[in-house]
Amino acid sequence: MNKLRGLFVVMLFVSLFACSSKDSVDEITQRGTVEFKLNGTSKKFTKANSYVISGESILLTFGNDKREIVTFRIPEVKEKDLPATFDMNHKGNVLSAGYAAGNDVYLATNGINGIGKIGDFSITVTAYGNKKISGKFSLKAKHSENTSTVTITDGNFTDVRIY
Repeated sequence: MNKLRGLFVVMLFVSLFACSSKDSVDEITQRGTVEFKLNGTSKKFTKANSYVISGESILLTFGNDKREIVTFRIPEVKEKDLPATFDMNHKGNVLSAGYAAGNDVYLATNGINGIGKIGDFSITVTAYGNKKISGKFSLKAKHSENTSTVTITDGNFTDVRIY
């Protein structure tokens, strides 16, 4: 679990601090909208949503600040392959997702490379272009240090910008 927690922390920092000095104020402030239900309670993020495509991986991070985030890492994806759906049945490299609030970190992975399957998730990219991405998602993740879980349903992300 410590490996996954470390990966999650790296994913968080890369996505939150990936803006360049050339980004316009409009590009920085227009982060798209993310809405979902966390254990049945509605949530909305509009301030710190972003995604990064690095080589053949996508990293999506949703949040209003660093105190509460949802993140997905999808390897082996090329821009030309979008739109597409990714879930626990994905063949290839490790897919991972997580939810963090304060010091509580919840993780899910498809278990490739000997880590073992943890939780469950699905993410569908429905639109991609003009430095924006949209789609839907769900997530059931296990706490990194105990047996508690969180369930995210009805997740939608709209016009989240690339950084």
